[in-house]
Amino acid sequence: MRFNQKGGSQMELVELTRKLVGFDTSQGQSTRPMADFVSEYCEAAGFTVTQYPYEVAAVEMVNVVAMKGGEESALALSGHMDTVKTDHGEWRTDPHVLTQKGDKYYGLGVADMKLFLAIAMKAGETISAAELTNPFALYFTSNEEVGCLGARDLVHQEGFKIAPSVVIGEPTSLIPINHHKGYMYLTISLKDKTKGKNGDESRHSSDPRKVRNVVELGLPLVLAALNDIKQRLEAVEDINFDPPYPTMNVGVVTTGEEAAKNIIPKHCQIELDIRPVPDQDVEGLFSVVQRVVTRAVAKVKDIEVQVRYGRAPTPPMKTSAEAPIVKLASELGGHDPKSVCYNTEGGIFNLNGAQSVVWGPANKEQIHKPNEYADTSWFEQETVEKFITLIRQTCCGGE
Repeated sequence: MRFNQKGGSQMELVELTRKLVGFDTSQGQSTRPMADFVSEYCEAAGFTVTQYPYEVAAVEMVNVVAMKGGEESALALSGHMDTVKTDHGEWRTDPHVLTQKGDKYYGLGVADMKLFLAIAMKAGETISAAELTNPFALYFTSNEEVGCLGARDLVHQEGFKIAPSVVIGEPTSLIPINHHKGYMYLTISLKDKTKGKNGDESRHSSDPRKVRNVVELGLPLVLAALNDIKQRLEAVEDINFDPPYPTMNVGVVTTGEEAAKNIIPKHCQIELDIRPVPDQDVEGLFSVVQRVVTRAVAKVKDIEVQVRYGRAPTPPMKTSAEAPIVKLASELGGHDPKSVCYNTEGGIFNLNGAQSVVWGPANKEQIHKPNEYADTSWFEQETVEKFITLIRQTCCGGE
């Protein structure tokens, strides 16, 4: 069955994507307006829709679950509605207006991942409930860009039962991803608890005899401890990845809002990330960092150290290449499955019982930057038909 016979025309896909790009769902903005539009569209297409609202910093966010054919889906197509923040001044077009220039469509979130949401909606609209032998679902989440908060909330909702197979439509150029690393964001805070000489709290650098410099005293100890952990991580081999081990990066060192070159710092914060491999004990790794750093800083009296998560860790994803959903995505996309070092909501669904595969249109290299685009070739009916076939093969007993 051709996409344009029941699922609409290529132009309808463009127009649906245009509407989705038109919603400002960048970081800090509510996803309620887009969630309501998606819900109404899916209900008109024969889905039973449930919204799961929650709040982040007093801003309403919404996850949408649309099901067709029953209550226990065999397959879910999943994507996030939110986008990263953007600097409008760096765009050559309006980021919230889908704009064609030559063989590219520009717009914030078009690749990551509103084009996929439109494809999932069109593919789902094409298939009638009557032809389903097993139900399927659409999961549209919020806050993926700030720690997969929506997916975390969704899997713990009362009554929500995850599909055994979940396709996450992040842009992979339709190359199936069946393994990816996790993500740990950690902060290490140092604070000098001593008083200044003779009780003097002046921290002006003109007289460094009065107070201690926590950066000079504590930071070298922390960095040496982290470097030791980093070397140990490189001995944990997983040949599925390149590099084939968990990685660590110290990305931020700050002395706070009052930081200045002529102020002797009393506080210091280090921010780092670790990307664990599948089957690695994430909580055990956090405990190692906490213990080793605390022990190192204890060499200097009266420096308080705290090691915390900057946010909850995103788990790694591991699905066998022999899993039916991975094999089907490989067949339809014409590529063998791969492993990647970034992370997605697939790790959360994987941890909660699903066989996850990341498989979506557009190119990952175009995301998270000004002038994000997707090639016009991804808007062809062939792309939608791949997802129609995916649903039929999984939920209709074949084409």
